[in-house]
Amino acid sequence: MVMLKEPARLPGVLQVWKKASQALGRARAGLLGLPALPPKPLIFRAAARFSDEGRDWHVLTSKFLELDENITPDFECYDLAHTTALSHARNWHFSGARRPMAPLADAHSALRQKTKFCAFVCHYHPSRTRNRFVEILSRSMRVEAGGRVMRSVNYDLGPRFVADFIETVMQSYRPYKFVIAFENSLSLHYASEKLWGAIHADAVPIYWGNANIADYFNPERFINAFDFDTLESLARHVMRVHENDELYLRYLSAPSQTSRQKNDGVVTRSFYQCLSDMNRDFSIRPKAFFASWQQLRPARRKGFFDTYLRLVTGRKLPLAQRRMFHRECLSRFADAECRRIFLERSIATGVVCNAASSGRQRVTRWQTWPHPAFYEVVDMDGRLDVRV
Repeated sequence: MVMLKEPARLPGVLQVWKKASQALGRARAGLLGLPALPPKPLIFRAAARFSDEGRDWHVLTSKFLELDENITPDFECYDLAHTTALSHARNWHFSGARRPMAPLADAHSALRQKTKFCAFVCHYHPSRTRNRFVEILSRSMRVEAGGRVMRSVNYDLGPRFVADFIETVMQSYRPYKFVIAFENSLSLHYASEKLWGAIHADAVPIYWGNANIADYFNPERFINAFDFDTLESLARHVMRVHENDELYLRYLSAPSQTSRQKNDGVVTRSFYQCLSDMNRDFSIRPKAFFASWQQLRPARRKGFFDTYLRLVTGRKLPLAQRRMFHRECLSRFADAECRRIFLERSIATGVVCNAASSGRQRVTRWQTWPHPAFYEVVDMDGRLDVRV
């Protein structure tokens, strides 16, 4: 058999080489009688516009969801997910709290560099709790807001989506004693970059959002809003810490993680950072993939990765085939109608909040899935009475 060598990476040439290599691989598998692998799974990453993905629900392949926002995956639509929800056999927990941080060497020296009181950066997703706290704290001292929300300075405190984000945050936050690190929404397991970004900048974060944040970071290193009954009492405590250097240094000099968090792996560390890396490594270097997989703890090895292997090797049918009724119904609609149906389900389950509502939804199984439109295309004679 003729072996192809990878050409120079010129525009268009690499795609031709990949297609030719795949064709030769399929021909070789057919000649040797090797079982064909199932189609590669579809990986969805859109955080806000889920409706654009409804056009692919009739495709017979596995569908994976990968998000770093505070969204619970809907496993009536996906086979596997890599999200901020708890880890189990169908979800791989992602958290912005996984960044390693070195302990602060000299807290007294860091305090001498603090020339400003508090920083606040928010570019979108206004939170009433967060905005209210900024207003309350601003009554006592000036809070410099350098983002698009409640901006109070004529300069930007630093962009977020840049390659050197940590260094940018450290430079912009370093003059400030405190950083308001409130999440966009309340959660139990979601943690963004806000808290560790403030710790990297040698500041004391004021945190709200994840009620279980003490499982990820040392509670002595930040001010936890959940320890106070009101936002007013939280603001009063911040002022006490600001006026007492000894109390401030206790926060600043505390390690970012406890020994239990470091040794027991409470902050989840993964061999693969995303599902795309897993798929690429499994396709190109399966031996390396299995070697990494076997180094994981048994609880995780028997959970998510086992399910992943069963799906990508064809030992488990993807959701699209297990839900033949859904696939058959969706295939009868045009792309625009599929997107509309999927958006209605996303709003009903709380994945996407309707702009006209408060975000609180009452959900029943009939409201979410199957969609009422399915019965119109299936039950042509009106003989189907089931509404489950």
